Amino acid sequence: MKRFFLAALMLLYLFMLTGIGYGQSGDRRGGDLKYGEDELAGSLNPYDANAVSTSDRLFALIYEPLVRYDVDKDDFIYVLAETSKTSPDGKKLTFMLRTTPRWHDDKPFTAADVKFTYEYIRSKQKYARKYQHITAILEEGPSAISFIFAAGQSDPRDFFTRWIIPKHRFGAHMEDLQPEPLKKYPIGTGPYLFGNMTIDGEINLQLNDRYWGKTANILNLVMKPQPDPQSKVMALTYDGIQLATEIKPNYLAQVAQDKKFFTRPYSSFSFDAFAYNCRNPLLSEAVVRRAMTMALNRKSLLDNFYFGKGQELAGPVIDSSPFYNAELRPLPYNPEKAKAMLDSVGFRDQDGDGIRERITDKAKLRFGLIVPVEKEAQSTETGQVANAFKEAMARIGIAIELEHLNRDVYDKRQFVERKFDIIWVRWEFDTGYNVRELFDANEDFVNGKNFIGYRNPSIQELINKFIHAPDPVYKRDLMMAFQEVLRDECPYTFLYSINATAAWTRRLIVTSIDPYYFFTFIPDWYFPVTSRARTRMMD
Repeated sequence: MKRFFLAALMLLYLFMLTGIGYGQSGDRRGGDLKYGEDELAGSLNPYDANAVSTSDRLFALIYEPLVRYDVDKDDFIYVLAETSKTSPDGKKLTFMLRTTPRWHDDKPFTAADVKFTYEYIRSKQKYARKYQHITAILEEGPSAISFIFAAGQSDPRDFFTRWIIPKHRFGAHMEDLQPEPLKKYPIGTGPYLFGNMTIDGEINLQLNDRYWGKTANILNLVMKPQPDPQSKVMALTYDGIQLATEIKPNYLAQVAQDKKFFTRPYSSFSFDAFAYNCRNPLLSEAVVRRAMTMALNRKSLLDNFYFGKGQELAGPVIDSSPFYNAELRPLPYNPEKAKAMLDSVGFRDQDGDGIRERITDKAKLRFGLIVPVEKEAQSTETGQVANAFKEAMARIGIAIELEHLNRDVYDKRQFVERKFDIIWVRWEFDTGYNVRELFDANEDFVNGKNFIGYRNPSIQELINKFIHAPDPVYKRDLMMAFQEVLRDECPYTFLYSINATAAWTRRLIVTSIDPYYFFTFIPDWYFPVTSRARTRMMD
């Protein structure tokens, strides 16, 4: 009997030590998480954000969409929508909404919020092109809503991954659809509530105990801006933060060698490139763009400045996309062939100044390159890549003048004024990998995605077919052809997609990462009960 009692006591001790049989979820509940980001969040209105990746990670904690795209499953997952039904002709999509979600101010979530959100989105020039196919939005009751399309869509759910915002929060602003309340105090349906934002950009979030889905274990989250990559690593090392997103490759080894941390790579959803303004008569010639692309050793840039932590690209589609063409190889590095190509179309250095000019009109191959000095270009890597591009072009007789601009001026020159010859870009996809809009002639307007003014009949035909293609195999074939044309046309010199890596303290259990929104699976994350805490429990 005594032996049985001792065995039972030992078993109970082991159960308590491991958290098994002692309210496992209770053992995991508690703790605060501080995490570091490269940049400030900017506006807290999800449709007026100027810091895409940081903001989207925050928004994933506060707001929710009708559906989200799951990279691993290559399919849409229902969130605020419970189910959907598409008409046989693909022109009508009806969502049946969940009835349990409530806004953070305890107002009920209804179809009126969904209608308001998408009417607002359709009013924004930024989204007008994508949503122009929607001709009507019909509330079918408080928990059902239908969208009518001008033409059939292969999978209309692709249009409905945007954050839903509350209609009742707008008040007097509803008439002009300027959601000022969200800029200062966002209200969503997500697992965390907005607490406050400090003067230095630190954002505090609190657990939403009334969340309709799985309640998270971590009580509070604090987003701490860490614009300097080294400072972010130092904050991680000395416990100023417990998790950091997008660790720079040149600091990764330092973090990975520290046994206090886990590191995990994840898809970056972005590519780096030099984009050519095709409105410039000289850059409108594909042979010039192709020669410039072949004159640049892109693999060397990746190896030297990013420690090889990425993938050289043949086009704009990255390897995490379901439409990635693994068979398509990048144009080879061949500066001698690049020179011969320029010679063949009449660009030669006739006056001995080292710069080629066109024989017919003496127009010189001299271009400006604009680079932002904030965000990505704040790192030494981007500046070094820009200088390497300048040097590579000089070796084939093309002069490049670098111009470093602050982010606001850079964005204005890129999207509003279109005042540039060449521009360094880091383009981040949305979850639908909608790369087509970068090359769609219909997106060539102020603030449109086709900021380079690229027009190609073959590309436009492929885009138009893709939008309405009902067959997924046919859609993939179209995208394969799309990538081949762009590889040879070179409207951009596509460089690489840099691997993203997160790091966090081993005290934090991170079960899964969403490669785009990052925090989607945070309800499953937890801080294990410490040995000291377990001892107290036993006492």
